[in-house]
Parts: sequence; C-alpha cells; structure tokens
Amino acid sequence: MLDFLEPKIDVLAPLSKKYECEFSLAIFIMNRNESTPWIHLDKRYNEFIKKFIKKVDVEFDIDLYCPPDDE
Repeated sequence: MLDFLEPKIDVLAPLSKKYECEFSLAIFIMNRNESTPWIHLDKRYNEFIKKFIKKVDVEFDIDLYCPPDDE
C-alpha cells in the first residue's frame, strides 16, 4: 500500500481538502478457532503516516467483525 500512496501524496492533498478522505480496512473473523488477529504497523508505516497526515486531511478506519457462529 505504501508503494502506491507515497508517490501520490501531492495528488491526494488537494483532493482531501475538497472531498472527505478515509482509508478503511475491514477484517472478518470467520473461524472462531483461529487466534485473535493483530495489526502491526512498522516504522515505515509510522513515518509515512506522520508525513501523510501533515499534507492530507485523512482518517484511517480499521473495523474488526466477528459474526456469530450460526451465520
């Protein structure tokens, strides 16, 4: 994802001023026997987010869904 977004910061910045900008991620846990998922952002992501937020008005949304076993 970073390889795609990093070169596009200057393109996204003016668009984020005109439109609402949000990156959404949804994780669905379909097998309750699996371990709890985790999300790890390494140093490259952390540095990118610091630079990105300064130029682009954006929100990051991460949702975790665990449907009931009977679905």
